[in-house]
Amino acid sequence: MKKIIALIAILALTPMTANAEDLEARVQALEERVAALEAQLGILEEESEATIDEDETALDVDGAKVLFKRIWVTEDTNGNNCIVLYFDFSNDTDESLSYTATYSVKAFQNGTQLDSSVGPDGIGGLLYDNAYKEIRKGADPIHVVECFKISDMSDVTVSIKGHIDGGEGSTEFTLSLE
Repeated sequence: MKKIIALIAILALTPMTANAEDLEARVQALEERVAALEAQLGILEEESEATIDEDETALDVDGAKVLFKRIWVTEDTNGNNCIVLYFDFSNDTDESLSYTATYSVKAFQNGTQLDSSVGPDGIGGLLYDNAYKEIRKGADPIHVVECFKISDMSDVTVSIKGHIDGGEGSTEFTLSLE
């Protein structure tokens, strides 16, 4: 239904002088963008492929909160095996904060820090951008992602450190990928 409304709106705003081929190209581009966004949202709704202990996966530093939600094992844009970690970030402080300015996340496998990566097409986009958005007190939590290359399917330890004026905190948890 949303696709139809979006397409009708585009067609209504398109000048009548546009030829049919031009319209078809625009509709095709819109359909591809909608499909990419639907893929992003669908991935968020999937179950984790790893097991987690939810008691250890949240961190609150003076009202700025991050909560690990799920993990997805996949391939990055270069075809390397990777994990995509999904987090919710919320802010109950009196200042505007972004996830990246408040938290840093590292992942380790076999005792070695993992390299950051870029998730596959259809993942990221808005979710990567959300990491840089500032939110204020009372705003709904935003979803953010972190992506790391993995060398095998052994356990991954995730380390989260938080830092805002006057407060610090950290947590660490291990995810089983098998």
